Amino acid sequence: MYKCNLSWVPLKEILNSLVDRDLIRVREVGKRRVYEITEKGWNVIRYFDRAFKEIGKLIHVSAK
Repeated sequence: MYKCNLSWVPLKEILNSLVDRDLIRVREVGKRRVYEITEKGWNVIRYFDRAFKEIGKLIHVSAK
């Protein structure tokens, strides 16, 4: 949180938004709240990873 210069309020809003979209889930571990990426969340990550790789290929080809 501190390394990315993000205060608690916007971080909480982002986490709640991701939970609402079923991209992450919340677990209580003792007194801690743990956020885990769901299968749907992993699918979104893989989708964007492939998209960025394809865009990178297009940029590389057009730069020649």
